[in-house]
Amino acid sequence: MPTIPDFVVELIEYLNDLGDYPPLVKPVAAERRIHGTAFFPGGLGLWRPEGVATPVSPPPIVIVGHNWGTPADHDWAVGECSEYEERWPESKRRMCATWWNLLPILRGAGIGPEQCFFTNAYMGLKGNSRSNRGPLCSDEDFDRRCRAFLGVQLRLLQPSLVVTLGTEARDMLDSLFEEPPAWRGPGGGYRGVVQLRKAGADCWSPPNAERSFAIAVIAHPCDARNLSGDRADEISLLKRAAVMVTRKG
Repeated sequence: MPTIPDFVVELIEYLNDLGDYPPLVKPVAAERRIHGTAFFPGGLGLWRPEGVATPVSPPPIVIVGHNWGTPADHDWAVGECSEYEERWPESKRRMCATWWNLLPILRGAGIGPEQCFFTNAYMGLKGNSRSNRGPLCSDEDFDRRCRAFLGVQLRLLQPSLVVTLGTEARDMLDSLFEEPPAWRGPGGGYRGVVQLRKAGADCWSPPNAERSFAIAVIAHPCDARNLSGDRADEISLLKRAAVMVTRKG
């Protein structure tokens, strides 16, 4: 079995202290965590195709989705030892919609998936659902603990760029800040999903962070209908965020 990087081991140790999960949310058992390419916590959060070396230090970019998905989908990925492999036939890769739609956006912006740590705002699996889409059946206390754990992830990983996928991840990240980030509209309300693609990016840091990081917000790529037709809006946004990273570095 491939070696688990120390920073992922530390994240898992913190995750083990998350506490009880709501009745309709299923924790990921340690022996069922995917060691190939997969979002955290269902996997190790790394781009790990065959033959690619395991990173020693945390990748500089953190991608934050909503939740991992259903137990059935996780069982399938455990059996495949991966959520997504580019060696798979196209018909099989298209089944992994988030990866299929996200990778061209990252690469179009000059970001390699090996530069990213892939995680979620909410921990656990959707134990009550057959669909990856839609919210997790959480509660206020679990929301609070997942929000705190997202802060732990950012503190340990110390990214230079954070990319949130969809409104739920954006909202949870927003809650870590003392001042409203740039994607909030007039009067503090959020912009719509369509405008979200063009909302821009900015440099912010949550309380007690050791350094600031750039943030980019895009619609969730689990459904191509959420995205601009040629992905140009999303690619442009990530390019602007990357320029911010360069400038502040």
